[in-house]
Amino acid sequence: MAALLDLLTPSLLLDLDRLEANLDRMAARCKRLGVALRPHIKTHKSPYIGRLQAERGAGPRNCVFRSIVNTDSAGT
Repeated sequence: MAALLDLLTPSLLLDLDRLEANLDRMAARCKRLGVALRPHIKTHKSPYIGRLQAERGAGPRNCVFRSIVNTDSAGT
């Protein structure tokens, strides 16, 4: 693993187990309440996290900035 000081900034560092547990918990709660989960990409600006949300049944991805949409559709 790279040293923390060697990372380019800005960098996103995540505890993937915690992220996935939180995504699972939110999806289950929305399902239990009978409401749609419609997260906004502008919150995390990460196509990877957007895909994780979609895998858990999140509705249409809402996006404000065209550059984020372009990045997301490019699959990066």
